[in-house]
Amino acid sequence: AAVSASDGWLQLGRVDAGQMIRGGAHSFGVYANAGVTMSVRMADVVTWMISSFREEDFIFLKLDAEGAEFGILNGLMEQGKFGLIDMLLMECHNVAGDCQTLMSKVKDTAKTTNTQVLTESGQNPGFDFCSQPRYYRPQDPSSGKDRSKIPAGCGPPESKGC
Repeated sequence: AAVSASDGWLQLGRVDAGQMIRGGAHSFGVYANAGVTMSVRMADVVTWMISSFREEDFIFLKLDAEGAEFGILNGLMEQGKFGLIDMLLMECHNVAGDCQTLMSKVKDTAKTTNTQVLTESGQNPGFDFCSQPRYYRPQDPSSGKDRSKIPAGCGPPESKGC
């Protein structure tokens, strides 16, 4: 499924294993119909948030939606419901609109709703350090050896003293 500002179906392109590890499928631009494609159900997260949460609830929203952030955030702002979000960690994708304009609007609205806005960066990475694709490699079929290079402290919980 895909998050959106409306229910329906979404065409995704480049839905091959390599691209999924590197960053996900494409739903906008030249790659939306490229390579391996599939249609997925879209869920209207704007309506769901408005009907499921109140301003008194604590909502942390991590939004890395490959372009759908434009409809979702604009929808919440247009309906006067951006204040449902207490903390927003997001990445903006220029393939679906002008990120500078969206981020300006989000930051202005966040000031009036006391929403903390963080964007993905080195300080706020979009993934957990131990889950980086560069550490995981397929098992070598000829030797049976695991070719992963997992950093110290990133193994199973028992290896961390948990």
